[in-house]
Amino acid sequence: GKLCYPSSFLPPGEIVAKELDSGKTYTQTYEGTFNGGGLTYSFELPVGTYHIRYQAHASTKDTSIFTSGYYDECAKTMHTNECTPDSGHINIPVTIKVGEEITNVDLCDFYYNPTQEQTLNKSF
Repeated sequence: GKLCYPSSFLPPGEIVAKELDSGKTYTQTYEGTFNGGGLTYSFELPVGTYHIRYQAHASTKDTSIFTSGYYDECAKTMHTNECTPDSGHINIPVTIKVGEEITNVDLCDFYYNPTQEQTLNKSF
């Protein structure tokens, strides 16, 4: 899928996938575009259903501070109609089956208000 960030570059961070049944979290480091990272990602995960986000480190000095790009209806289109209502900011579950490759899981929704962010963040 694509990685997005509301800037001309993508900062370093992590791609985080949380398996919904077990609660197990899988993390993959992302280098950032200034360090050779691309605009897309791939993530090999075990069979399961996941919520996935990109944790972008806004500050290189304190890696505990990050803002997240989520996979939700807003991320799929980036149109105002999907990005304005709360219903556009609900994590979309991604189900992985044996031998299956999933595409277009774009981690691009950084455009949420604090209440919407709380809803998105609950599953992480």
